[in-house]
Amino acid sequence: MSQTHIERLQDQFTLTIHTLSQSGVGALPLLPIPGPSTSMSAVHQTPSEDDLLSSITKGLQILYDRVQKSQENAAVVGNLLGSEKDKEAAGHLGGLTTGDGLRKG
Repeated sequence: MSQTHIERLQDQFTLTIHTLSQSGVGALPLLPIPGPSTSMSAVHQTPSEDDLLSSITKGLQILYDRVQKSQENAAVVGNLLGSEKDKEAAGHLGGLTTGDGLRKG
């Protein structure tokens, strides 16, 4: 195969990997495609199961932390909106508290 064919094949591999990752089919980690300057010895070094597990665990922890932070921020906003609503309701009562000026009997 000529160098042009190899480059065209690498472009097709890159396009296929991108399509698979965007569609959700490519959920499993794929090994990077070696570039023209990569030696053949580096191509055959596959990550161990422990390396993959560690990488996935780190990624999941980052996503979990983001979601947790987002939920905490949403709770703070909800509390602030709730307190503003309570203040407005108290203002509509003219500052009267229960029992002030409303005596039975």
